[in-house]
Amino acid sequence: MRLNKGFTVIVAAAVTMFGLGFGSAATGPAAASGVPAQGAVKLIFGPQYRFDNPGAGPMRYVDGGNTTMFWCCGGAMAASGNDLFVMNGDGNSLTEINASTGALIRVISGAQYGFDNPDGLALSGNELFVANSYKWTAGSITEINASTGALIRIFGQKDLRGPSTMVVDGNDLWVANPAFLTEFNASTAAYMRSVSGADYQFEFTGPMVLSGNDLFVASRYSTKTTSTDSVTELNASTGALVRVIGPFDAPPPNSAETYNSPSAMVAYGTDIFLAHRCTLDNCQLEGGLSEINALTGAIVEGGIGSVNGSTSASFGVPSALALEGPDLWVANDAYSSLLEFNVPTGQLLATIPATQRQIDSYELNAPNAMVVADGHMFVANSSCAPASCQQNEASEGYLTEFPVG
Repeated sequence: MRLNKGFTVIVAAAVTMFGLGFGSAATGPAAASGVPAQGAVKLIFGPQYRFDNPGAGPMRYVDGGNTTMFWCCGGAMAASGNDLFVMNGDGNSLTEINASTGALIRVISGAQYGFDNPDGLALSGNELFVANSYKWTAGSITEINASTGALIRIFGQKDLRGPSTMVVDGNDLWVANPAFLTEFNASTAAYMRSVSGADYQFEFTGPMVLSGNDLFVASRYSTKTTSTDSVTELNASTGALVRVIGPFDAPPPNSAETYNSPSAMVAYGTDIFLAHRCTLDNCQLEGGLSEINALTGAIVEGGIGSVNGSTSASFGVPSALALEGPDLWVANDAYSSLLEFNVPTGQLLATIPATQRQIDSYELNAPNAMVVADGHMFVANSSCAPASCQQNEASEGYLTEFPVG
């Protein structure tokens, strides 16, 4: 998809409703090739979806739940064929949607599922895994049949503490806990091993991604005086440490600072992209993107995201990443915007919305998760600021959808 900066959008006075809360944010004629045509941007919302902070896990507590909080991790959405699953971080539920029509398939909830502060999703074939963080005092994994929504089992209660992100590697399910990893057999739910130790530098672990036979785990690593991000690379078959990558320095004009609070990570070929919510000097309206060579562990200088703060790319607390073909999408929580980059060239293709006046045309509000399904981008927004969403008081969040590819 190519969206040109500076395109013109005509905002309608109201959002047209279709059936069960599936609406369209009206736009004017395309200003250039690749710009969504009239009616291409749609909203999914309404009480029947039971959205409650969709796509995002709850806040994590650094010191056991008393004072200090940090955010981890966006991206709790998953797609399987034509089915889209959206985790409701504050609602102890999972919403399943038809990605082609936006129609609700079902809301999965109830005591039998054992949902307790769900903080991560992973799909493997017809099996859907949900990590329950238990406010980071315990933990469990709920396994669900992705076709029927039926409960398969709940496991891991003795082996987890505050689980968040998960990765499936063949028959292995890796689960990130704040200070260690747990590996299960994805088919039988049998416990296999825990990985921890000072050499791994696991502390407040966040996003994970597989590249080749190695697992990359991002952490917010703290000392008595400062904190910074690091990425631990380990052998996904044995759990053996390969290396620790970091710290990640912010680009000019903040090159004296380092990034912290990792929020999302994706792999494209031999490149790994890591989103950071903030830099040390400003954890509200900054952050950025780092690029890692997965073969060598080297941090790529001058790669995508190195122009943070310039007119060509502006990051504002990036919270989620998504790949669509050769294009990398970045969601900015603070700016309520999306960035689109071409990975092979590093070129910034689009900023959405291109201007502050165009926010209503995409109805983005604190986006915190993205996923591509059935040729469309789905963006989870954590609150209902747009007027069209406020009409449904029972809806605590909504999805923005538009075609890509």
